[in-house]
Amino acid sequence: MIGRLQRLEKMGLAAPAGPGEWMIGLEAERNLRGLGMRGDIIKTMHHASTERGEARGVADYVIDSEKPGSPIVGRLVDRGTP
Repeated sequence: MIGRLQRLEKMGLAAPAGPGEWMIGLEAERNLRGLGMRGDIIKTMHHASTERGEARGVADYVIDSEKPGSPIVGRLVDRGTP
């Protein structure tokens, strides 16, 4: 458990409150759920590419653009389950 809390601290989601004690941020759950959903999206994209015989690294996938509002150009290759 301490290792998990230290990981959350590195992510900025928890802060030490004393020896062996941490405070979890109010937004921690929302942020972790968002990261989980992002991971699921990447897995779905990777699975679709693998089925088509296209070998791509995780770095080739873009979920959000670097500049909000800028267009992302691509093609739909598969749909995940909602």
